[in-house]
Amino acid sequence: MPRYSIFTESARILNKALLSDPKLELPTSFAEAAQKVEFVGGDDQPFVLTPLKITESCASLTALVATAANVVAAERYGIPYQSVQVNTDVATLFLESVLLPTIGGKSFMQHPQMIKELAKMDIHQNMKPIKFYATNIYQTKDGR
Repeated sequence: MPRYSIFTESARILNKALLSDPKLELPTSFAEAAQKVEFVGGDDQPFVLTPLKITESCASLTALVATAANVVAAERYGIPYQSVQVNTDVATLFLESVLLPTIGGKSFMQHPQMIKELAKMDIHQNMKPIKFYATNIYQTKDGR
């Protein structure tokens, strides 16, 4: 069995899942421009332990945005497709960045005004206790 690689899987998701999806109706120029995408990072092994491919998914979506920008620039300005590097570490941390902001030294999720403003956007009422506490409810093998 070949060694798992975030870079390889990100490229597979970009090329086989996104660019090849007929529902997205992407022009053929996207596939050509995507050949200029390279996935890079400190390590090609997962560092966020999750059953989901969050690193690979975020990196491949970032690459799709870069590919679209490449196509637009080529069509609008007549320039050749540019080389693109997507750093998988940065793509992963981008997802985590929503947890970092603080107000007055505390998490923004503890600030009363922010809670009030965020509640306006919570159209599926995910912050209700029944939904909020429905995660991490099963004890793990190591007792946590």
